[in-house]
Amino acid sequence: DGPNVGYANQNFEGGRFSFAQVAEVVSMLQRAGKRVLLILPAKYARDVVPNHTSSSQPDDRITAADRALLDGWRSEGLLYTTGPGMYDDWYWMLATVGRGDSQPVAVTNDAMRDHWADLH
Repeated sequence: DGPNVGYANQNFEGGRFSFAQVAEVVSMLQRAGKRVLLILPAKYARDVVPNHTSSSQPDDRITAADRALLDGWRSEGLLYTTGPGMYDDWYWMLATVGRGDSQPVAVTNDAMRDHWADLH
């Protein structure tokens, strides 16, 4: 859950979506031998991304380092961006449905409170 990981511990003035935090989780999973699928809404792959923290800055321009991470994930085949207006959570939830002896895992701190009504 790229957005959830990127916003973790960023809810302060000056906080922002952290591509570096996402990169740390991706690297940790790869070192553990896991196959990674990073799902991000398309708006997080643009030059200006939304800032959903308590910061007074509503949007942030991504840095060259952020762009390099995005380009790297894309070239490695790790990055899937959901279309405009699509709800990325449904994508990572579907990706966790295992097949055969695979054991998919989602990395998120999403309590999924907003999904329970849709699932019943």
